[in-house]
Amino acid sequence: MTEQEQPKAETVEEEKATETEAPKVVSQEEFEKMQKALKDANKEAAQRRKKLEELEAKEKERQDAELSELDRLKKQNAELETKQKQLEREQARQKAALEAGLDVTLIDRVKGDTPEEMLEDAKQLAKLLPQKTQKQKLDSANPATNDKGMTDAERAKFLGLRN
Repeated sequence: MTEQEQPKAETVEEEKATETEAPKVVSQEEFEKMQKALKDANKEAAQRRKKLEELEAKEKERQDAELSELDRLKKQNAELETKQKQLEREQARQKAALEAGLDVTLIDRVKGDTPEEMLEDAKQLAKLLPQKTQKQKLDSANPATNDKGMTDAERAKFLGLRN
């Protein structure tokens, strides 16, 4: 047996002895051994308590850092989800406006919470607007005519330069 285990055994025996018998007389040498063993045990217990406190403090710091990181990531995730919803909504508005034949400048006017509601609103808005007609391409020389203009020979004859 080691010195640390010996006092424990003796203590148990002493307790049993006190319960049933009169206290056992211990010699001075045994008393000093027990006292030294007790001091060593107390010293070791104090070291272990100190080490345990250090480990608990480090674990608490780690958990706090992890929690802070977790909170930061949760916030970042929420922001990204919000941005994604906004982009999906904008994409649905654009799609509805294009399907209804609206001009790109009117996309912001399309309302609704679902793509179906947006498409219906875009169609209603398109009905309110005048229909686009295909513009005639006008000649820059004579906007009233649709032809390309006179040839050089026609101009010369018109001006009386040639026959």
